Amino acid sequence: MDYLYYKAINWDEQEDQVDQATWLKLTNNFWLDTRVPITDDQPSWHALTAQQQAQVGHALAGRALLSAFQSELGAPRDGGPNKKRRS
Repeated sequence: MDYLYYKAINWDEQEDQVDQATWLKLTNNFWLDTRVPITDDQPSWHALTAQQQAQVGHALAGRALLSAFQSELGAPRDGGPNKKRRS
């Protein structure tokens, strides 16, 4: 029996511009700690009440869902303003 074996990509060692472009495309819809330094916000976060923390969490979850939805359905295929959208 023949098996296909695939070597997983190591995103820490991007070999060329295609790897870098793919990484940026895949990570564009969520925050990375390398882009948004959040450690400075911890004192402010802990100062919020549990209800406020829950509200922030719900707002961020809603925004992430909207972003994911728009990345799949809300953008034109070729990026042009007058082009037809996917059906």
